[in-house]
Amino acid sequence: MKHKGYRWFFVNLSTFARNYIYVFCTSDLSKRLIGTPTSCIYPFIMDKTAEQIRSKLDRPIVMIGLMGAGKTDMGGRLAKALGLNFVDSDDIITERAEGLMPTEVFQQMGEEHFRKLEREVIRDILAGPVQVVSTGGGAMMQPQTAELVWAGALSIWLKANIDTYLARIGNPASRPMLHGGDPKAIMEDLIKRRYPVYEKASMVVDANGDKKTVLNNCLAALNEYYDR
Repeated sequence: MKHKGYRWFFVNLSTFARNYIYVFCTSDLSKRLIGTPTSCIYPFIMDKTAEQIRSKLDRPIVMIGLMGAGKTDMGGRLAKALGLNFVDSDDIITERAEGLMPTEVFQQMGEEHFRKLEREVIRDILAGPVQVVSTGGGAMMQPQTAELVWAGALSIWLKANIDTYLARIGNPASRPMLHGGDPKAIMEDLIKRRYPVYEKASMVVDANGDKKTVLNNCLAALNEYYDR
């Protein structure tokens, strides 16, 4: 019985210490005194942040942004950090189109058919459990699809500069939208047309850094959203 008492004491002491460290290291006082938390403490802070976010989530998280923003990669990493399932809407489109890739559906069946299928897929995903979702860059340009996301999910806009987009895309031949023109000029046009729509997202995340930095930016944005 005495051993059980000691165990209870140390477990609760550990919990108190964890919470105290988290509160202090994320406070304005800590930032003024020590700046950014050290590398040995920072992973703990992010784990604690992820725990708190997960406990508050009541709807799916949708990653939006231009091609090259990292929606699929970062969506998967964010889902893992939060202990959630990850789904790419393009994968579901391929399943429902009997193996055709989204670009093939677009080319063979026309844009109207593709956008209808895309909208139905996103509607069904958002009606499911809380999870992290990535979408095609053009999905949010369709008013009905965008309204599904604005009303039924938390949306994270991964925003980067044009050089970051192009560096991540790599070979323009891998992206049909970049065929037949100057990739940078095409991306500039997409920025001009799509950014005003993306600005309606629940939160904007700087996606210019390395993968770890961008993931931490996503967690920080979600944490700030729920602290409002």
